[in-house]
Amino acid sequence: MIFNKNTLFIGKVIHHFEQLPSTNSFANDLLAKNKPSEGTVISASNQVAGKGQHGSIWETSANQNITLSVILYPTFLLPKHQFWLSQAVALAVRDFVSAILPQKEVFIKWSNDIYVGDKKIAGILIQNSISRNGIANSIIGIGLNVLQSEFEFKGLRQATSLFLEKQQAYNLDYLKYELFWHLESRYLQLKANKIHQIQSDYMEVLYKYKIPHRYELPNGEQFTGIIQGIEPNGQLVINRNGELLSFGIKEVRFL
Repeated sequence: MIFNKNTLFIGKVIHHFEQLPSTNSFANDLLAKNKPSEGTVISASNQVAGKGQHGSIWETSANQNITLSVILYPTFLLPKHQFWLSQAVALAVRDFVSAILPQKEVFIKWSNDIYVGDKKIAGILIQNSISRNGIANSIIGIGLNVLQSEFEFKGLRQATSLFLEKQQAYNLDYLKYELFWHLESRYLQLKANKIHQIQSDYMEVLYKYKIPHRYELPNGEQFTGIIQGIEPNGQLVINRNGELLSFGIKEVRFL
């Protein structure tokens, strides 16, 4: 694996802090004041109020993990194609983890969590600002477990880290630049309208794709189903006893 590949714009401007409540919130404040250059990164050694998708907790220990946000301007995407950006970013983080752990199975768990085997190693929170004709700006928040070996929250008992998977120490700054390269590569692929390749790559590494698995609905009902695909709007399609059901985020839970 070759580190420190050069990028064209992602990571050329970095605002780093020892501690922040949330890198996404700081990026949002930055956008409200001016227009930072595309690829501007906000990172924190310790993020004390990080959030996952839809308000879920993202636990991270100080100086042990990568917690950062990247500002992008995907104005070339229509609002209805927001999920394409989500797929490209998820693939980039998955590419990055797989390059470090080539002997491991690395998946994207719908919609954009990154798993090593059955354990979560990274989470992504994308916040898009929509204009009339497209996506005005996007804040790409990424939390990646690197050196952390213990996770306190009960719900994170299935979490893992690069250290736990490979028993190797890592330089966090070094890893960030490798991550930037993967992000930029997939973003440029999206910008070049190589949508079919992105969608194909995404399905190839989708967690539990075409494999029977147990799921739970918000009302507590559980069922066994098989993931059949992804709707254009990003909804997950599950076959339950011959019936195709589509689910949005938080409308179905993996068991």
